[in-house]
Amino acid sequence: MKARQLKVLDLLGEEGVRFRIPLFQRSYAWDRSQCQDLAADVLRAAREGKPHFTSTVLYAPSELEAVLDNGSCGNQTTVRVLDVVDGQQRLVTLSLILLALCECLEKRGQRLTGWGPHDLRATFLQQGECCKMDLSLVDRATLQALVEDRPLPARPSARILDNLSYFRDLMGQPDFDPDHWWRGLRSLFCIAVELDERDHPQAVFESLNAKGAGLVTADMVRNFLLFGRSYGEQRRLYEDYWEPMQALFGDDPGSLRMNNAILGWLSVRSPKNRAHRDKQAFRVFRQYFEKQYQGSVEDLLKELYSFCMVWAENYRYHAVKAFRSADWALIGKKTLVSDRPKKPVGEKTARYYAEHFGVNVDRQW
Repeated sequence: MKARQLKVLDLLGEEGVRFRIPLFQRSYAWDRSQCQDLAADVLRAAREGKPHFTSTVLYAPSELEAVLDNGSCGNQTTVRVLDVVDGQQRLVTLSLILLALCECLEKRGQRLTGWGPHDLRATFLQQGECCKMDLSLVDRATLQALVEDRPLPARPSARILDNLSYFRDLMGQPDFDPDHWWRGLRSLFCIAVELDERDHPQAVFESLNAKGAGLVTADMVRNFLLFGRSYGEQRRLYEDYWEPMQALFGDDPGSLRMNNAILGWLSVRSPKNRAHRDKQAFRVFRQYFEKQYQGSVEDLLKELYSFCMVWAENYRYHAVKAFRSADWALIGKKTLVSDRPKKPVGEKTARYYAEHFGVNVDRQW
């Protein structure tokens, strides 16, 4: 691996580079308190007038891509794609600060020393006509729409919008000083670590998060199941299984509801190995998959999807616990339509029952 110490803005503004969040990574999860901490770091750096260390960013270079995998970009552009292994939350939040700063300058008709809002967008937020940060499927469309000044998607990312709103409010104060914030942003530096083909990004990721990063079991399971496959295969498995699973739980910041579903599934699949904490639960999951499970990764994702459908319907009532004695997760999808509680279901779930089991599910009480 190669390590460099450089300013965060130099990393974000590197020409011909696009940062991609691999599909095995969790979605953007920082909340208001973490944004406040980062804002405090920026102001402290500006006040002290000296370099301020903010993070370590790990990334692995991907293949050169002639066409960015973004439908909104029509031009043929060759870029160097960097898959962010660790540091997504801070990089995305800094991008939201820069976006709010651009909007503030445009509204006031101001410029920074040597920088106008157009220059900031072109350098730090966009690569050509595309968004510089290629996020997970949950967050991508929202950030793209904001950076490219297009209408928001039908289901925008709540965390992206909430945190951007926080920075907009800060910069909307009468005493806000754009130059002061710009000095702070320019003083932030990081350790940028580029992994090469001899390194193992999955092992590095797990090692880092074993030391305290707040990942839940669902994040680590997704990472484990999708990592090591081609980007196209990751995307297919994500879109066919993981994204629909997430959709079952609606707006679920931090994947906490989905996490509870996976812990419920694990308690049925491996009842002798009780796990009460996320990292402990992931170890149980990994041991089960590697030593006991006989199917493929796709088979497991299919089963998790089916389990999550029942769990999501009964999440508030805990009725799913009544099935535990029957080991219903062990005997497959057919239990989804036999003796299932009569709770309201969504249109997508009803359509799934009809297509896969020929059963018309009443969506009413």
